[in-house]
Amino acid sequence: MGADRTLRLAVHDGIEPRRELANLASHLAAAATSPDAPPTLIVSRLTGVALAYGRFQRPTPPGPDAPVRVRRHSAGAACAYGEGQVSVCLVVPDLVAWADIPFLDKVVNRCVRGTIRALGSLGLRAVYGGRDHLVADGHRVAVVGMAAAGEGGPCLFQAILGHTAPPVLALPGGPADVGPPWSCLDALRPGLEFSSLASALADAYGAGRTVEAAPAVPEGEALDPPSVPGDDFGTLWGDPEPVPIGTVSVGLRGTPDGTLSALVLGGELMVDDGAAAALTRALAGRPLDPETVQGAVQAVFADPARHAVLGVPDLGALGRAVLATVNHWRNAGNAVRV
Repeated sequence: MGADRTLRLAVHDGIEPRRELANLASHLAAAATSPDAPPTLIVSRLTGVALAYGRFQRPTPPGPDAPVRVRRHSAGAACAYGEGQVSVCLVVPDLVAWADIPFLDKVVNRCVRGTIRALGSLGLRAVYGGRDHLVADGHRVAVVGMAAAGEGGPCLFQAILGHTAPPVLALPGGPADVGPPWSCLDALRPGLEFSSLASALADAYGAGRTVEAAPAVPEGEALDPPSVPGDDFGTLWGDPEPVPIGTVSVGLRGTPDGTLSALVLGGELMVDDGAAAALTRALAGRPLDPETVQGAVQAVFADPARHAVLGVPDLGALGRAVLATVNHWRNAGNAVRV
């Protein structure tokens, strides 16, 4: 976190989702260009009504009464993202300096601890069980997720806290959401004000550090993060493979002569942004048979300081998703020449 052990802090008491996402994009861009900058904690009370997809989820057609739909920067599953929720984002330019670990697969585990301490200071017994949610007093109260550039780039941790309304996960096309019941912090601690929650979070993440105001970011247009890579015309997706936090699916994109040009990942999984390109390179020029594909998957994720995937404890599931799409590709008459 730098020799001065500084934490930058930004608090927004009322911000609509698209604006909050654009604001966060500016902080992430600044972290990418200034790796020596201190981490930034952004605490935002959301307004309006929206459903936020995870970074790699593939959208489903909206119904006639569907809320505004946006895409988070953090990966994971879709959830409510508006009035009643508080977005807690920690932007970390240097993971080693912040958490003293080089491993991308520990981003959520390490960075969620500040949220746990903050809830503890408010009298709530909070625990993180290694999945995509946080439990307090026996109720799920937050959705957690991450984003990572990979190979030394900046990381993002996000917790979407149910303040006066629970965030509630939604898994379009995936398995039913099961687990402890959802609740909101206000139901567990009646009268909890946003200001008190924001102060507790600032104290927890800023413990032992100098806390200063984060620099203002350009106002710019309130744009959503980019769509899932490969959601454009010409990408063929295979059947999703079930994993503990939802599904993982693989898309293949090829040239007009049937040559495979890119492999993309989709679903509720949490994975760094460079993993799909690394997997494409690992498979380039090789036969796409089960042994080769599974070997390439294992090799790409062998070093968690370079590439990491969360929510997929069995990497074989990722390999099976690749092979399912390869079969679709071949059945469509493509030669799959790499």
